Amino acid sequence: MSVRSFALPDPGEGLTEATIVRWRVSPGQMVTVNQILVEVETAKSLVELPSPWSGRVVQLAAADGETVPVGSTLVDIETPNDTPEQPAAPDPSAVAAPTTPAQPATSPVPPPVLAKPPVRALAKERGIDVATVRHSGP
Repeated sequence: MSVRSFALPDPGEGLTEATIVRWRVSPGQMVTVNQILVEVETAKSLVELPSPWSGRVVQLAAADGETVPVGSTLVDIETPNDTPEQPAAPDPSAVAAPTTPAQPATSPVPPPVLAKPPVRALAKERGIDVATVRHSGP
């Protein structure tokens, strides 16, 4: 077995960081190739990142709500020794497709608040929890 680190990929468009919205895995959990590990939010989109390897999650390197720079480790995964050095090419639609705001029906977690990334950033800057803001329209 060997431990491999999966780093935050470059989302392009000059973006240098992303915020962890929600982990979909936890330490000790077994994962498969292309299984969604984490939802991250950039200034332009909300993206699901899939696992490049099958194996066991050893540790999460960032917490929900934490902003991490591109290239920094997100998660360590223990893989079998026969796993190729290069990660499997993920399904492009799984990496680049923005997520829908609703959570899966099996999730006990309530759906996230609908707010665009710049609004979330402004609220965070001003110390406002967007979940506590009452909307003024439908």
